Amino acid sequence: MPKKTKKEEDGDIKRFKAFVTTVLGKKGAKVFAQNNAIWEEKFEKDEPELENFVLKAIEFDNAACAVILMDDWMKRMNSSKNYEKWTKNTPQIKKLILDDVYFQIKTDVFRTSMEKFGGRKGITGIMLKSSDEAKKGNLAQASELTKPLVEMLQDNPFVSNDFFHYVSISEEMEWFIYLHYKEPSRILTRNVNFICPIEHILLRSGFNAFERKDYFEAEKYFLEAKKWNPFSVNGLRGLSLAYRNQKKWNELLITVKECFKYAYRPSHFKSLYNLLIDYFAEKDKDKDALCCNYLKMFYVESDSDRKKVARDIQFLHRIEKYENGIKRTTGKLCDDYLYNTVDILREKKNKRNSLQGKSTITMKDVQKSSQKYGYPMGVNPEIVEIAKTLFQKASQSGKTKNAEYFKGILDDLEKCSEKMKDLQKIGSHRRIHRTLN
Repeated sequence: MPKKTKKEEDGDIKRFKAFVTTVLGKKGAKVFAQNNAIWEEKFEKDEPELENFVLKAIEFDNAACAVILMDDWMKRMNSSKNYEKWTKNTPQIKKLILDDVYFQIKTDVFRTSMEKFGGRKGITGIMLKSSDEAKKGNLAQASELTKPLVEMLQDNPFVSNDFFHYVSISEEMEWFIYLHYKEPSRILTRNVNFICPIEHILLRSGFNAFERKDYFEAEKYFLEAKKWNPFSVNGLRGLSLAYRNQKKWNELLITVKECFKYAYRPSHFKSLYNLLIDYFAEKDKDKDALCCNYLKMFYVESDSDRKKVARDIQFLHRIEKYENGIKRTTGKLCDDYLYNTVDILREKKNKRNSLQGKSTITMKDVQKSSQKYGYPMGVNPEIVEIAKTLFQKASQSGKTKNAEYFKGILDDLEKCSEKMKDLQKIGSHRRIHRTLN
């Protein structure tokens, strides 16, 4: 960067003084200027950490917060006792102290903008109302409710930079998944969800847009939500749905595989395998679709739910397609699989004998499909370990509510993992219907 001339520097100073007056008022700006003259030399010689910090704040983030931070710091340091105490801190401790002050300023600024909505509680109420309107089919009203909230977010002070990374993660399990997977860094991370449920605002807006069939807008909301919580299973699932309905099949496959890595509830896996089934159905890969239907069976418990899955198989595959001008029916492959694997369609039971031995789906097929397309056959073991560790810590520290929360997740994951271990033991020569009978 070329060195500035004296005239350019004078212009910068003039603009900065005008800006300080806007932020602090005339009287505040006068005191600020007096304090700044006192501390200017110490800024340059004794407090390089503070000067660099403030300059970076102005360059990358909300400059008003930086001015308030400087003003607050100088007022505090006018006390010789406070200054002596400050100088005894290490540079790292100084940075943490400044971070706390800086974050509090940002929080105050943002909470002021939230007051017209009734604060965080009021915003949560608006989103619940939006969700209720969407369930009633009042999609336009649901979107109108969240629109002002989205506009508020466009001017939020929590902008990540070289020093701070701001996230909005509402689910406790996902917060610890974030801590587990984020790259080691000296950049400080702040979860601002307790100030404002930013992630929820964007997800609610995304699903509202999706229900209105505005899939392009839904995609934008889900991508923005991903910036605030890259490990949100609900957000990644929503993004996958937007991709599916826009026929962005490559993006769909990439996002679904990413989501599998962080999934921690049986419902997550069911929805993800459903999306894969849609992907393979679009690509005319019937056997791969049936493999995913089989894997989905491991995430349903009751006979009624298993029956729904079986009917889904019929619904998805009892279709007529054309290949090279010749009509072919894929329903037969589905029927062979269905009657050989799932003994819950009682009204079809009399047909089973005539179809025994015709299924073309084996465990080897499932393994091949999984390896070829890179989707997992079960739960990510790292997620199980995270849940186990968190449950143990919560139990040992006497945090009953947290322990119950993580125990519920752990029980579900371990149950699914055990089923997958049984799956792995099945020889590739054996037909998969033997595991379900």
